[in-house]
Formats: sequence, structure tokens, C-alpha cells
Amino acid sequence: MTTKHEAIVGALHALLVGSLAVTVLRDVELPEECPDAGIANLAPEAPREIGRRLGTGVREIQRSCGLEVVVTGPSDIIRIQRLEAVLEALGLVLVPQCLEQNGVDYVDLGPPEDTEVIPMRGSESLRGAVIRIDLFYETTSNVMETAQ
Repeated sequence: MTTKHEAIVGALHALLVGSLAVTVLRDVELPEECPDAGIANLAPEAPREIGRRLGTGVREIQRSCGLEVVVTGPSDIIRIQRLEAVLEALGLVLVPQCLEQNGVDYVDLGPPEDTEVIPMRGSESLRGAVIRIDLFYETTSNVMETAQ
């Protein structure tokens, strides 16, 4: 049985796949080459208990994920435009959809941080950023027993 912790990350991944015009992965590392459409790699961290409601068994959880976005293009201006388009789509879709459908109480998107070094072939024609996504939700399961 899938835990709520894993279900929320799975739903986030599915939402990104259906909403972004780039290839969306959930891998530990970026692939060697960037697809023409660009790539977004979801890297979830372990869930963290941030609070508890005494007597109810309800635990408040924060699950942070890094989203590495890499785009390609013939010029820096085009790469910037493509990266901004992906980030804009992320902001328009992520918060309302996560709150509406996936059992998330609150979503916090961090500002995009430019990536200095992109460990992919052809890095001179790439541009990247990392966005921190913090998901806040409640569950009755113990993070230490069920974290994935």
C-alpha cells in the first residue's frame, strides 16, 4: 500500500508531467543529454514532521522537493525565454492543483536559483534553475516508519 507521503510526491510528479512542456523525470541524477524540449527532474527529500496535534494522532508534515529545470536553445535570450515559460507554467498550475486535488494543505514555491554548472553534454547551450517546492500536509502515519 502506498503511503500518503509517497502518494503526494507521485501526484506532484503526475501533475508536472501533465502540465509542463518539458520531459519530467524523478531520478537521482540528470541524464547525460538534455532533450530538445528541456527537462525537469523532481528530487524529493525525506518527509519531516513539523508538528503534532495531541490526542488526535494527527501529524503535520513538510515534504520538500527540488525541481531541477534545464532548457536548451541556440542563444542565451531564447534559453532565458524557455526557462521563464517553464517557471511561469509551474507557478500557474502547481499551487492550485496541489491544494485542490492532492491532499496538500499548503504549497510554498521558493524563488528559482540559477544553476552555475549543468552536468550534461553541451552545457554551453543549456540554462538551468532549481526551484524548491515545500508541501505541507497532515497524516496519521509516522514519518519514521513509512518514509520512502
